[in-house]
Amino acid sequence: MTQMDKFFSKEVADAIGVGPVLQVADLARQMRETMDRANARLVAAGRPTLQEQSSRVEQLIASGEWGDN
Repeated sequence: MTQMDKFFSKEVADAIGVGPVLQVADLARQMRETMDRANARLVAAGRPTLQEQSSRVEQLIASGEWGDN
């Protein structure tokens, strides 16, 4: 299964047309590739990935620590 197959939805295509669905699928693919490149740079620098950073922010918000000075 290709990335395009993962994002393609027959139901949405039936509702709005194949062209817009393919555009969204392509944008999603581009975004994933950009995130993969960013994660590779972060890991190479010994830093947490985007997903790890996001999880940490969620933990801080849930604990009430976010924004405390």
